[in-house]
Amino acid sequence: MRPARTRRPWTPFRPPPSSPVKRCDGHTPDGVRIDRDGNLFVGLYRGGGIAVISRDARLLKYVKLPGAHHANLALSPDRRTIFVTSADDRPDGSYRGELLVVPNPIAP
Repeated sequence: MRPARTRRPWTPFRPPPSSPVKRCDGHTPDGVRIDRDGNLFVGLYRGGGIAVISRDARLLKYVKLPGAHHANLALSPDRRTIFVTSADDRPDGSYRGELLVVPNPIAP
C-alpha cells in the first residue's frame, strides 16, 4: 500500500514588487469577493476599508471607511452596492459591529 500524498490546498503568495498589496498601509486583507469581470474586492482588517484589484493585479480603487476592522463584504446583484461588515474594539475587550452600505466605486 502506498502512503497517501499530502496536498496543500493553497500556494504561498509572494507579491511582486509592483503589487498593490504593498499599498494597503499595513492593513490585513480579510474577506474577499470577485465580481463577474474578475475584479477582486478585499475587506481590509485594522481600519483600512476596502481595496478593489483588477484581474491583472492593478489597484483600481481604495475606499477608506469608518471603523477599526472591515472583515467581510458582499456585492449586490446589480453590482452597484457593496455591503461591508465593520467592527470597533471596545474598552472591555468586546466589539461593536455594524453593516456599512457603500456605493461600488467601479459600478457598471
